[in-house]
Order: sequence, then C-alpha cells, then structure tokens
Amino acid sequence: MEGPLSKWTNVVHGWQYRWFILMDGALHYYTSKEKMMKGQQRGCIRLRGAVIGIDGENNSLFTVTVDGKTFHLQGRDEAERNSWIRALEAAIHEQSGYYRITSSNSPAILKAKAVEADKHLQDMINEVRELEGLSTSAKTEMKKTIDDLVKSANRLLDTVKHAVILLQMARSHLEGASLLGLNANDEDSEISEAKVIVPPLSYSSSEDEFFDAETPSDDKLSIDNSNGIDNPGHNNNPSKKNSQKKSIQEPDFEDANEDFDAAYEDTEELDVGNVQQQHGSVLMHLLSQVSVGMDLTKVTLPTFILERRSLLEMYADFFAHPDTFIGCTDISSPEERFISVVRYYMGAFYAARKSGVAKKPYNPILGETFRCRWKIPGIKRSKQLTTRGPFPGSDGNDLTFIAEQVSHHPPVSAFYAEHPGKRVSFMAHIWTKSSFLGLSIGVTNIGWGTVKLHDYGEEYVLTFPNGYGRSIMSTPWIELGGKVTVNCIKTGYSAEIDFLTKPFFGGKAHRISGNIYRSGFKKPILIIKGEWNGVITAKPLNGGEYLFVDVKHYPEVKKECEPVAKQGDRESRRLWRHVTVALRKNNIQLATNAKRWIEQRQREEAKRRQDQQIVYHPVLFAKEGDGWRLVGMCSHQAEFTVAKHVVGFMSIVMDGSVFIWIGSRNRLDSLCFAQNFRGMNLMELSKENYFIDSFTVKLNKLFANKQVFFSSDLCVSDASFWTELLQAITNYVTKNEKIFGVVKRCN
Repeated sequence: MEGPLSKWTNVVHGWQYRWFILMDGALHYYTSKEKMMKGQQRGCIRLRGAVIGIDGENNSLFTVTVDGKTFHLQGRDEAERNSWIRALEAAIHEQSGYYRITSSNSPAILKAKAVEADKHLQDMINEVRELEGLSTSAKTEMKKTIDDLVKSANRLLDTVKHAVILLQMARSHLEGASLLGLNANDEDSEISEAKVIVPPLSYSSSEDEFFDAETPSDDKLSIDNSNGIDNPGHNNNPSKKNSQKKSIQEPDFEDANEDFDAAYEDTEELDVGNVQQQHGSVLMHLLSQVSVGMDLTKVTLPTFILERRSLLEMYADFFAHPDTFIGCTDISSPEERFISVVRYYMGAFYAARKSGVAKKPYNPILGETFRCRWKIPGIKRSKQLTTRGPFPGSDGNDLTFIAEQVSHHPPVSAFYAEHPGKRVSFMAHIWTKSSFLGLSIGVTNIGWGTVKLHDYGEEYVLTFPNGYGRSIMSTPWIELGGKVTVNCIKTGYSAEIDFLTKPFFGGKAHRISGNIYRSGFKKPILIIKGEWNGVITAKPLNGGEYLFVDVKHYPEVKKECEPVAKQGDRESRRLWRHVTVALRKNNIQLATNAKRWIEQRQREEAKRRQDQQIVYHPVLFAKEGDGWRLVGMCSHQAEFTVAKHVVGFMSIVMDGSVFIWIGSRNRLDSLCFAQNFRGMNLMELSKENYFIDSFTVKLNKLFANKQVFFSSDLCVSDASFWTELLQAITNYVTKNEKIFGVVKRCN
C-alpha cells in the first residue's frame, strides 16, 4: 500500500506532506512521490512490535509507536485513516508472528510443555512455602536474609506464573483453531495430563464474557426466581443463603475473619505503575487479540487494572456532595436554579473519579444492585422514617440512592436518587460501550439522566461525557472527553459543556469549556471554564469572572451502606467482597479465583435461562420508552402533603369548574374524577377530553384554548391526600362549583 499522508515533524515546521509506502515489514516515507521514484528515502518506521493508536476525538489522526518513539500521522479523512490502519495492523501482526503456526504437531507439543511447566511451577511454589516456614522459625540474625530470599523467590514465581499462563493460552488457541484439522477423539494424540494448578491469568471479564462463554458443567441450578437468577436487591436475606442450593459451591477464600466493611471504607488505590515493565507479557498478549477501533466486548482485560468497587457504586459517588444536589430546591429564580444544577453536575465527576488512578470498576453482573444514603450537613433530622424508596428506614431528610444492572446486551445500568424532604430526584441510565484505540481505551457513556424538581415542575435532562484510559503501554492515566448537554424544557434554559481531551502536542489535560444559554438568545448568559478535577470559573455576559466550583476543596459526605453481612446476595459489596479483600492485599491470583466463581455462576444461570427460554426482567426498574424508571418505590409519590402547593397553581376558573393535573407527562394511565360538593357524586371523565403536552393538560374538547398547570408525581393511595386537597379547593372556590382532578395511578 502507498499514498500521501501528513506527518508531524516538529514545532517549527508542524505538519508536512510525505509519500508513504508499506512494504517489507516497514513503513517507508519520502518527501514526495517523485523522490520515492528516485529512491531518495526520508525515513523508515519499523513495524515489528509497533502499536497503532487513534485519537478518539479527531477522525483523521493516528500514531505508530515503536522503539520508544511515537510517529504522528494524519490522513485526509476518516476513511483514508482507517485504510492505512487496517494495512498497518496486518503488517504488524505478520511481523510479530501472531499468525504463524510452526508445525502440525504444535498442539501436542504445547500440551506436553504446559503439563511439564505446571509440575515445575508447583515444585517452585512448594519450595517457596518451605522458605516462608523457615523464616518464621529462624533466629533474628538469619530472619532478614531469609525474608529477602523469599521476596526474590516470589518475584521469580510471579514471572514463571505469567510464562505458564501464556503457554496455556497458546495451547488453547491452537487446539481451538479449525485450520489445524485435529481430531478431538484421536487417542494417539492424548497425553497424560496433570491437573492445572495455576488458573488462567488474572483477567477481568468484559461486558459479554459472563453470558457468551460456553463452559460445560455438571452442576445443576436450583433457583426459584422466574428470572433464572437468585433474587437480587436489598430484599434478600443473607442468613438463608446456606440453606439455598447454589449453582456452584462457593469456595473457601480463607477470608472469613476479614473485615469486609473496612476493606470497602479504605478507598486508597495503588497505582498500576509502568505497565510495560511490570506486566509486559500480559500486555503483549492483550494487544495480540485486538485491533484499533475494535469493540472490547469479546476481549478480557487484566485483573491488575481493577479498582475495589463496582461500577454501580461509582455512579453513587456522583452524589458525594448531596448538599449541592438539593441546594437548587431553595432558589426562587429559574435561571439561578438552572445554574445551580449545572454547578452540582460539574462537581460530580471528580467525586466519582477522584483517585486519578487508571483503574476500572468491576463490571456489574446482571441483577446486581447497590444502595446507600447520605446524611446532609446542616439539615436537621425529620424523625420521620421512609417506608418506601431506595433505602426504606432512612430519615426523610436523607438523600437515598439505588442502582441495578438492568441489561447485559447491551450493558445498561439504571440508578435513582431522591431527597423526600426537598422533593428532588434523579433518574438515569447509562450504557457503557468500550473500544480499543491503540494507545488508549475509550468508554462511551450512552444514555441520560433527569434531575426533577417536583415543586417547580422542572426536569433537567443531562448527558454524560466519555472516558479514556490513556498511555496503556507505559504509565496509564484517565481523562474525560466529549460534549455534554443540560436542558430544561419548561424554563428554556440550556447548557453545552465540552470536556476537552489533551491534544497530541502540548496542552493541558482535564480541561472543560462551556456556555449556559437562555431561551431565545444566541449569546450565552454564562461562560464556564477550568478543569473538571480542579477549579472551574464562570463569567456572566456583563460581569467579572468568579469561582464557580473548586472540587478538590469541597468536602465530601461519606455514604452509608448496610453492613456487608446484612446485604443481599446480589448487592455489590457482598457480591464482590472476596475480590475486594484480595485486591486490597494485592493478591491478584486470589482475586482472580474469587471473580471466576462469580463468572461461572453467571454462565450457568444464563445457560439455564436459555435452555428454559426464560426472559430476564429487572426487579427494581422497568423500561419506559427509550429510558428506565424505578418501579413503585419513589417516596415522593405517597409521603407528602400537597395542599400547600395546590392553591398557587389554581389560576384558571372556567364554567364553574377547576381542572387540576397531577401526574407525569409521560403517562396517560391516569384516574380522572369529578367531585360535586353538594351531591358528593363521583364520575369519570373520558381520556378523550384531554391530551398531555409536556407539563400542560390541554382540555381541547371541553374548554378550547384553556390550560391548567400542575406538575407533580403524587400517588393518592391514602385518604389524607383527598382531605387536604379538597379542603384547599373549598377555600378557593364557591360551593356551587364542580371540582375536576386528574391524578396518576399508583404502580
């Protein structure tokens, strides 16, 4: 392949036209096609061991990294870039020997070598254990020498483990290759095989690994749940777990005396360091499986990059500043309320990713849940405990949160938070889609969240930035990128914020730049800029710049969770407790074993659902249009007096009647009633007499061009609601008038 590309030369000369030709395992380049014809070569990029990278934000840029150098190249458009990338990757794989098969006897040879290596590895493990035993009984003068020897031996042991694992992977790859034409029943090719002592390398499952793997097992499931899994959520009784038959017997991870709660409270993460130096063989195996732009759903990732929390818990950390989340409810100006919501949102990302360590949370399994709550500083306890909502039994002035992994294909998480006292809630769903970018891994967050201020009838719909794990070949780091929006349909305010990724050449990381707009105006009313993990400033159109938010100096509020021992089997902290403790001790092998047990159980449950044609249905959330909603648990639906809010909205009196809408703009399954004060006669009003447009009920058949506003999500299951509502209306209208109301049904 040959053709023109732009190549970055230096700061002085910038991008320069070059003619490239791909041949003989190298990328040769010339200053022009004519120079190429004359053989006057400008340079050459060796491809053996090279890595291709793309920017993720710029569709024409790509890089070639080899021999410690990075070459920056640019095509005319995305199509031309992708053509070069495909050709270069094929050449790199060929040069690196990924596709070579030495002989037809390779599987048999590798099988024998793998068994032999396993035996040698076990001998080494036994000898190291003997050394450790000597250390405990050694005298003081010898103890330090033996301890140093044990440390060196363990480092050697880790290296040998990696080598054995790679050998087993190569063996599995060749045995499964159809082009070898092997007969699985050929007894002559069988070799007496010892039991594999060291399991496959510490690899974290991708989004699809649990359900797509076909792992044979003789164990049978005994699960009564119609979903084909153990009952998820916080209604599980862990004390019954020993009496229930499990799909796989839970191994003894030798952590019965561990304080699991303390392990989760310790949020300090160890840096992964230089990946190529510490985990070079693992990294090269990973790179051999992927190509630039490839979806990572079928690729396993190393366990050493895992952080000690589930993705569901990471979403909960968006609310680590609960006082800023509820603060917008006390603001009378629609414009200031909108700015307050944006301020909260800009401060939420640092709390979720404050460690800065380039690690990823556990991928939640289907049906996994997480719940927690926050006591908000400066707000007195209401002394009224909730009976529903994300965290029943919480104080009415607590902010409560619940999340569930509602889908696996695609991987979707839904989560909900609410503050009953302030009547504010947040509902969101996120589909995480990861892809390989060469030198980076990109995660696209597809979905949206909705902040709802129930007393004002306002909904703020916001989107999420993408995440990137950069420099995976050296010392990884993370950044956010892409454009997010915040919109309020009722007030007309909107915001656009760009999370700016670090440029190829110079520039700072973690920067943001955005504008807030008023409906009908082209110029922004507020310009914000800064760093999402530092200081963000704001400047009005006609005013001076001021501090918008300083995320590092704003105190976080610690979330409260049920103790791990009291959590349900599918709640995140209980589910991942063995993995978390092992990672805290930096015992990667034990973490892998614990994680594998979770994965195998998931595979069996998936197989059972498939065999019995069971369709999985989430427990806590239900699909609604393109989004999700919490099913029948919202505290604000039933626990609040609304009479004080009614009179202010009753501004329309027509034909002796007052119409009130109380419900959701997305639902039409509403109960309609008419109350005559004299006869106390209830009658039903047909749905044909109105339709819903945003928060407005247009009574287009009964009363043309008349509109009544009442925005809320109240349930009417108790008589006190009716008593207070009717009393408020009675005080407002005369006794001879009819009262019409429209109220949302309870789920």
